[in-house]
Amino acid sequence: MSRTKLTTAPNMTVTDADACMQAIAELECEQLRVAVRHDRKINRVKEECEQALAPLAEQLEAEQAKLAQFIDTHPAAFIRPRARKTNFGSYGKRSTPPKLQITDESAVVAWADGHGYTDVVIRQARLSKPAILKRAKAGEHVPSVKVTSAEETFCKTAPSLLKAVREGVE
Repeated sequence: MSRTKLTTAPNMTVTDADACMQAIAELECEQLRVAVRHDRKINRVKEECEQALAPLAEQLEAEQAKLAQFIDTHPAAFIRPRARKTNFGSYGKRSTPPKLQITDESAVVAWADGHGYTDVVIRQARLSKPAILKRAKAGEHVPSVKVTSAEETFCKTAPSLLKAVREGVE
């Protein structure tokens, strides 16, 4: 089907608008066809990569476990220096910064509040837009708030067309 670009929308007829919607739907369907086709190619490549990497990851994990076991069973060898350097890298012991795990935040907040530790809990005010909108719509003046409403034009391709495209791409 030949498509002509309509430069003056006010002169369009309903038939012209329907043809324009058809063109939009056809273009969206073609975009989706191309995207689905490429996504499937990407997924196949990712799957091949994962299959090729899996045995290597297993071997790597086994070698790392063996080395960790050696380090753990020979702690005296890693007092000074704490690591052994080789042409391939280094291994040994190192200190890591302490990590904090909090299982019950409310208990920590209660503890901090009870002891007056204001540096432990950071309280931040957050605005609830739905609550503000409700009050503004009810006629209440809310400073620095402007409620706007407008109409917008839209066009939407029929979901059944898009579904057919997704299912039909190989």
